[in-house]
Amino acid sequence: MNQTEIENFWAEAQVRGGLNPIRGVTGPSVDESVPPPAWAFGADPEEATRLVERVLAGEKIATTSLASEYEAEGAQLPTVGDLSIILDGTGHPRALIRTTHVDTVPFGSVGEDHAFREGEESLEEWRQVHREFFGAGQSASGDTGGADRSAVGADVADGGGRGTDGEDRAAGDTVGADGGGRDTNSGASSGVGEGPVGAALTDETMVVLERFEVLTPPEARRRAEKRLRGRN
Repeated sequence: MNQTEIENFWAEAQVRGGLNPIRGVTGPSVDESVPPPAWAFGADPEEATRLVERVLAGEKIATTSLASEYEAEGAQLPTVGDLSIILDGTGHPRALIRTTHVDTVPFGSVGEDHAFREGEESLEEWRQVHREFFGAGQSASGDTGGADRSAVGADVADGGGRGTDGEDRAAGDTVGADGGGRDTNSGASSGVGEGPVGAALTDETMVVLERFEVLTPPEARRRAEKRLRGRN
């Protein structure tokens, strides 16, 4: 996978996602020619592929990260309207998403609706998964230890995207061999950190909740909408 693949995906995604339906006639503007950040969910290639498949199936339309990691890096939080290209475990672009809602709340205040949007069966399961995952990336003092750094896209030189380590990367960059992924739904430990799993994460720990819509492929968005209607 290389930057050309990202650029080709972005060019097609803008039309399929309705961002610029006349691009094919008029050609791209300067801003449109630069792809948004490309990154992967999860802590390893297998998890990255599994989670993007859940996005494509319409099961996952939300993600969670630690607020402290953004603060530690001096990075900006996600904002409504942000675009991202989501990669699979081999570094290939699979989906274009757009952030629709961002909130920062205590871990203990996260409700059933967010857990459902992340694709979990219950709030209890969501809490267990994220306690294990985020706890594995923290020291006993509560400082983050660079958790959730993905190994996807090993043939791409420079990291890209916005990882759960709170690092914002430049638009058009892609996840590299040690680039940051974001979030998990599996509870898999990243193996980073000094304390026991979950030791540093409490109900008062601030987390960033992010919802998104899938712009491409459009069938993924339709599946997500159908799943939400079924719950209501």
